[in-house]
Amino acid sequence: MNIVSNYNVAIIGAGPAGIFAALEIMKLKPNWKVVIVEKGLKIEERKCPLREGVHKCMNCRTCGLLCGWGGAGAFSDGKLTLTPDVGGHLVDYMDRAKVEDLVKYTDDIYLKFGATDEVFGTNKDDFADIEIEDCVITAKAGAMLSRVASNAARNSLTGMEFAAGIPGSVGGACVMNAGAYGGEIKDIILSAQVIDEDGRIFTLTKDEMNLSYRSSIFSEKKYIVVQAVFELKKGN
Repeated sequence: MNIVSNYNVAIIGAGPAGIFAALEIMKLKPNWKVVIVEKGLKIEERKCPLREGVHKCMNCRTCGLLCGWGGAGAFSDGKLTLTPDVGGHLVDYMDRAKVEDLVKYTDDIYLKFGATDEVFGTNKDDFADIEIEDCVITAKAGAMLSRVASNAARNSLTGMEFAAGIPGSVGGACVMNAGAYGGEIKDIILSAQVIDEDGRIFTLTKDEMNLSYRSSIFSEKKYIVVQAVFELKKGN
């Protein structure tokens, strides 16, 4: 296939950036031909041995979690952050009202293609509490992970530095075993309080959470994280 002669634009990667870029080009230049080139598989064909019982990453030639239609976030819980207060620093470079307009514009595209219009977390005060006692931090699921890390640093606790730049909530971090720079939730979590689909509230220990690379028991069970308990170490 000769991409140069057959298409006006070739987009490398079928993650959200590539998909949205294609949609915008089609809107602005409806007569243009656009192709998205992606080394991964279709969403329904993407698989990961870790999700099928293998306990260690097999370093697949093409990672089913990171590559393919939908990008690395395709197997997340699907929630979007509808505020410029987390996930980046656009308000440092653009007017806040303009950023909020762009967030709404993007969300409207998701809604157009079938996303739910249900908004979670509007009662954020009920879900964002953070408590610290000695080296133990208890954070509710709605607390931003980066905020928990900042609180840890202010209290001279170490072990959570990897989370300082990770966008998202404590609940989402537990679900995906979030990590960066060689650290991950599995390294610091003690337990998580959850609710099952029958409304029962109980606690899972670290071992019961089956934490592995970007995966956990929450990928298999319909549990909702209520809060998590982390154990750090005294720093300087």
